[in-house]
Parts: sequence; C-alpha cells; structure tokens
Amino acid sequence: SKEDMPKASNIDKWIVATGVLPRDPKIPGGDHPNVLSYVDVLKHNKPVGKRVAIIGAGGIGFDVAEFLLYHTKDKRHNEVSV
Repeated sequence: SKEDMPKASNIDKWIVATGVLPRDPKIPGGDHPNVLSYVDVLKHNKPVGKRVAIIGAGGIGFDVAEFLLYHTKDKRHNEVSV
C-alpha cells in the first residue's frame, strides 16, 4: 500500500506489470514517483536501481524480471533474492 512504501527502504523502484494491455490496477500509491509501468522499463528504458519489486506474476512480470537480470548493461542475475 501507499503507506507501506516509505517503510520499504530496501526497494529502489516498484514495477507494475499488469498484462499485455497495460491497465491501472488501482493500487493505492500507484502514482508514486518510485512506481513504473513495465512499458516505462521495457520500451522507455527508465532506470530502476539495484533493488526492485515487480507487481504481477504473469508473463509480463516474468519478462520484466528476465530483462532486468539478463539484458541490461549491469547484468546482476547472481544478486537476486525472491
């Protein structure tokens, strides 16, 4: 929730991966500056930092995770915790 976001100091960015057709999941805090859509990450190459939380467990969420792990300049697949 929006109230929990400041407590999650170990997260640099929150990425909302809501499916092939991007939609607003109406999660409180979704308009926070540290929240990105998967389109921001995959298409617009927005920086995410070292620690991210991906909201969405479908194919798009998986694709974002794989992209961040293996297809960015600072490949960090050995530093992942789930």
